[in-house]
Amino acid sequence: MNSSRLGTSWGIFEALDQAIAGLGPSELRVTRSQVAFPRRTAFAWAWVPGKYLRGDQAPLVLTLSLRRRDASKRWREVVEPARGRFTIISSCAARMR
Repeated sequence: MNSSRLGTSWGIFEALDQAIAGLGPSELRVTRSQVAFPRRTAFAWAWVPGKYLRGDQAPLVLTLSLRRRDASKRWREVVEPARGRFTIISSCAARMR
């Protein structure tokens, strides 16, 4: 992964971190492959696919856990792994604002 792609990923992550901070208090848990944003339980995760996958990848992938289905077309995938729990996956583009 080249440094300009990593810089783009970092910029998007900083915007995401600020947006989540605006929602209220949460922690930041960093693991080898992802960053989680928990309150009582984790509700958002971010990771950089270019570090692990070949080819042209999104600079950042955001995964959210919600109690309701969000039908927005912005999401790449919405699944219900458990009754009443929805996992939403979004590939974040460099133009995120």
